[in-house]
Amino acid sequence: QYGELLEVDKEKTNFITVTSHQLRTPLTEIKWSLGSVLQKNLDTTEHASLQKSLDSVNRLIDIVNAMIGTGTTDKHVGSVQEAIIDAAILIENAVGELANLATQKEVTVQFTSPEKKVSLRGYQDKLFRAVKNIIDNAIKYRQQRAEPSYIHIDVSKHDNGILFTIGDNGIGIEESLQSNIFKMFYRA
Repeated sequence: QYGELLEVDKEKTNFITVTSHQLRTPLTEIKWSLGSVLQKNLDTTEHASLQKSLDSVNRLIDIVNAMIGTGTTDKHVGSVQEAIIDAAILIENAVGELANLATQKEVTVQFTSPEKKVSLRGYQDKLFRAVKNIIDNAIKYRQQRAEPSYIHIDVSKHDNGILFTIGDNGIGIEESLQSNIFKMFYRA
């Protein structure tokens, strides 16, 4: 049975990898085309509509990239370069990419850079994707309430590591389901 499970896992990984690569090419072409058209003189309505389409394509590309990351195994990690990452810049970039979504959802995102630089060694793209995903979820799953929605982000040195704190006044995850949050494709 173990051998069969390994084979199923291998087939799933191959499917995700092939599908992701097949999706990436047309999405990149659409992104390039929309970017070219947006360089032209357009009226405000046309520009806004095309910009929204470009933003959607960029989100799809992020999803495909996440699929490719999910489809790889630990043995593939060595092909990605580790780097020294400035945690504040990483968070600022993630918040910047999600600024339009936060505005649409009427969520205030608060991040104050630490007084001293906080750095870590790791895989920039993977860490960025993880932090962005958590912030994105905090924005998307906010509670509808009379009081304003907010997300507060903090980063600090902690013992021998770095502590990222992303807190919000959203709906949260039921305590009984929290042990499942790191399972692949799990959604509460």
